[in-house]
Amino acid sequence: MSEKHELSKRIQEVLDATDDRIERMKSEATQDSEEFRERHEQFLGIAEQLIAEAGYPLKTVESHFENATVMKSDDLEGFHARCLFEHTPRFPASVELRFDITYDEEVRKIILTKTVRILPVFMEYDRTGRFVLDLESGDRGEAVRWIQDQVVSFVQTYLKIQFVKQYRAQV
Repeated sequence: MSEKHELSKRIQEVLDATDDRIERMKSEATQDSEEFRERHEQFLGIAEQLIAEAGYPLKTVESHFENATVMKSDDLEGFHARCLFEHTPRFPASVELRFDITYDEEVRKIILTKTVRILPVFMEYDRTGRFVLDLESGDRGEAVRWIQDQVVSFVQTYLKIQFVKQYRAQV
């Protein structure tokens, strides 16, 4: 009889240990979820500031080009700011400069991306750029400088359209 009791006791210990582990996992999941939510809230605040910072250089570009229009938005995938350039005799291409602000899967990093689209494509240019900022300790000033540098680089690229023969032939 004692062997049966001992076996039952051992099985109960395994069951109890498993129950304890499940409770710890639930507690950790709740804590992880709360930490994720807090990091996401922090991201939203920083991203709003950064998209405003991205909007300023784009608005500055817009003020120099009659064919430019700036738009900002946010959705489930992040924050976006873009400047569209209409096809004109001086700049015979449709162009988009876009900045996106998203995060990594754990919301520990803020990811800024730049995308440039020029249609039709008759020249080489830097189509994409990426800057990663640590959510907790990243230098937002460095991110703003990166955005500004990308805008200046884009303006240089955009102005080159005027000197490419294939674009000039479209006028």
